[in-house]
This record gives sequence, C-alpha cells and structure tokens, in this order.
Amino acid sequence: MVIADTGIKGATKEAITDVQALIRKEPTSANQHIDHLGALVKDVRGFLEHNEVGKLGMALDAAQADLTALGVSNDQLDHLIAVARANGARGAKLTGGGRGGCMFAIMETALGARKLASILKENGAAQTWIQPLDQGGTI
Repeated sequence: MVIADTGIKGATKEAITDVQALIRKEPTSANQHIDHLGALVKDVRGFLEHNEVGKLGMALDAAQADLTALGVSNDQLDHLIAVARANGARGAKLTGGGRGGCMFAIMETALGARKLASILKENGAAQTWIQPLDQGGTI
C-alpha cells in the first residue's frame, strides 16, 4: 500500500457540514452513497481475509466514487488517485476526513509500490509512505 499526503490540511468539519447539507437537499441520493459505503466496508474485510486484491481494488475505487459524489474529496486528492490508477494501482481512495490530507493506493508488489511512491511525489504529493499489508509486502 502506498500512502500519499496532498500537503493540504484536511477539512473534516467542513466536509461533515457539507455532507449534512447534501443529505437535507438530496436525501435519497446522499443516503444511497452512504449506505453503499457501509456495504463496501463489510465487503473489504472479506477481500482482505481472502487475499482478493482485485476485488479490494474495485471496492476502494467504488468507495472513492461515493466519497466524491458526497463532496468529501478535492482536486488534489482526485489528481493523486488518478495518477495512482494510471500507474498500476489496483484501487485507490482518500483516507481520513477528506478535503485534503492523504490518499492510499493498493499495488500488487513492493517494487510497484516503490515506483508509484516516486511517481506520486513527481505529481505533487508532499510525502509518501509504503506500508506492506502482509509479511511479503503484497496482499
């Protein structure tokens, strides 16, 4: 897993306020995204337990689509996520409260993660870290 910091301080309070406003304005759509995020969280546990990297990546991408629709992402997060996907990430999404902060991407190999970390820095990440998901550096 590659973690990249946008260099922008997250704005959790503002994101929460805006999601609450969206729920009031468009309750059906907003609640569908929130419910879908909840279902994805349950699915991801199984994908991790069974080493299903492809399904994990698709779930992360789907979660990011929901978070974007809810207005939790921002341009820099979206940019780094797109760069990660274009450079071999199996899936990527923001982490934390949104509107800045960090994103993470799942790679199949440690070598791929190291390459992606460098590419993300070249594309605006303030800092990157690599975190293996198991002893071998892959999931």
